[in-house]
Order: sequence, then structure tokens, then C-alpha cells
Amino acid sequence: LRQALRDVRSQRPRAAYPPPNPDAPLVSTGDLMVGVGYTLGALGLASLAFMLATLLRSTGGAIGVFFLYVGFLEQMFGLLLRRFGSVELAQKVTPYMPMASFQRPMNGSMWHAEYVERLNTIATWLGQPAQVITPDYFKLVGMPLLWIGVFVGLSFVVFRKRDL
Repeated sequence: LRQALRDVRSQRPRAAYPPPNPDAPLVSTGDLMVGVGYTLGALGLASLAFMLATLLRSTGGAIGVFFLYVGFLEQMFGLLLRRFGSVELAQKVTPYMPMASFQRPMNGSMWHAEYVERLNTIATWLGQPAQVITPDYFKLVGMPLLWIGVFVGLSFVVFRKRDL
């Protein structure tokens, strides 16, 4: 097994991965931006769960509906749009839905330029075209913040009417 691992490692091309920069800071700006993106996506999921818990007033029901929505309902809505509407309409609507909006900032390549450069180096070595990423900051930051505002605002209104 050790000999097989040595053989595989000896055949691996060294030029595929650029050497690390020793002068680079421990935590770069891109790393911080990726952390902010993950935090934004997690806050979006938390606000959705909070809204469901406030609306349903049942822990089990809120957990069930949350996982049902995350795993099934939004994709089903997109498929129904394609089936009974049109593909163009589905392609215009689905990027603005909550789960798509919360997953988009969690993509590290949207925030980290060095990561994309590293991926492009590997892609070039493999003979694939390089990626050109131009993030749309409204979809990347604005839509998750908008959904978070809607979910928290709806929770506030329902809580205020029901419990105060």
C-alpha cells in the first residue's frame, strides 16, 4: 500500500498547484469575505427557522416544515414552474427564491480572488477554460438580506399580534 501511494504521488504533476506565497498574511481579506458570506447564509437559514417556529408554535412541526422546505418544497416549486409555466420564467424566478439566495453567498469562489486564480491554474493545466467570475452583489448580498428582513418582520408581526 505504501509503495502504491508513493507511485501515485510520484506521478502527480507538481506544476498543477502553484506554490504558496510565504509573504501572505495568515488570514487574507478573501478569507474574511468567505466567512462573511457563510455567516450571511447561516443567518438566512436561521431566520427561516425562526419564522417557522413563530408561525407554527410547535417545535416538531417547525423542524419538519423547515427540513421539508430546505430539501424538497423549493425545488418542487421550480419544477412546477418549468412544467406548467415556462423554462424562461423558471430561470428568472428560481435565483431569487430563499434557499438559492442563502446558498449563493456560501460559494467561496464568489468572494476569494486567490481561490479562483488557483482553480484557473489547475483548469489551465488540465486543458479546461479558465473561469471568469463577476459577482452580482444584489443577488449575492441584497437578496439574502431582503429575505432575512421579510422572515424576521413577519415573525415580529405575528408575535406582536398573537402574544402581546
